[in-house]
Amino acid sequence: MIKLKSLLTEGKITSDVERAAKKHGIKFKKKVKTKITNDFTGTNEKPERVKYNSWMDFNPQNYESQGRALISALGGRYIQMKSLKYHNGGGMIFRKDRKDKKTEFMITYARSMSGPYISYDGVHGQ
Repeated sequence: MIKLKSLLTEGKITSDVERAAKKHGIKFKKKVKTKITNDFTGTNEKPERVKYNSWMDFNPQNYESQGRALISALGGRYIQMKSLKYHNGGGMIFRKDRKDKKTEFMITYARSMSGPYISYDGVHGQ
C-alpha cells in the first residue's frame, strides 16, 4: 500500500529539481523507465516493479557550470549523500530522508563522446 506522504515527497522532489533546473537554463527531456528490483524490499523478498524518472538535457551551453549550479541549488534542500567524480564531469547523490532509499536521486553532468549532458535519475513512484 502506498502512503500519501511518500507520494507527496516524490512529487516534491521532481518539482524542486524541475524548478531549479529551469532557473539555471536546463531543459530536461523527460522519460520514465520501469525496472523490477528488490532494492527497497530486501534481498530475500519478492522484487517489485518501480518507475524511475530518467531526465536528460543534451548539449547544454555550459554543462559544467550549469550542473554545479543545479547541485548547489539542491544542496541546501536535500541531504548530500555522495559526491560523484568523473574524468569529464561529476555529480551528486541526494536523499530527502537519510533512511528512506526511495527518496534518493542523482544529478550528473559530464561530457561524453556524443556530447555534453546533464541528467536527473530518481524514483517516480510505484
